Amino acid sequence: YGLVEAGDMAARMPNDRSIKVYETTRGTRFVNIDTTTLRGIDRGVSLGLASSGLVDVVYTPHLHFASALFAPPEAAPPGRVFAMFRHPVPRAASGFFRARARGLGGGKSSSPSPLPA
Repeated sequence: YGLVEAGDMAARMPNDRSIKVYETTRGTRFVNIDTTTLRGIDRGVSLGLASSGLVDVVYTPHLHFASALFAPPEAAPPGRVFAMFRHPVPRAASGFFRARARGLGGGKSSSPSPLPA
């Protein structure tokens, strides 16, 4: 769609002292700031990622911390949030089967064993 993204694609790029836009061989454009890590978000804040106007989409698992990219509001364009959440029942079942595969519970013992968080 021609949008420039900030996300995990930057994890393989050098940490320059300025924001740069890169393009993959498939035409995906991204900036050199990894917003999927707290360290990358801090770097984006210090370099003024949102106010630079170079990025169109930011994706991150750290929504609360990423809000700092758009503060103060008068310095950056308004951010809009789109969130996707996994349904809790399949998520719990996945955790159960993952724990059972690791030998952490879910067997036929008489007392239930705790699942990892």
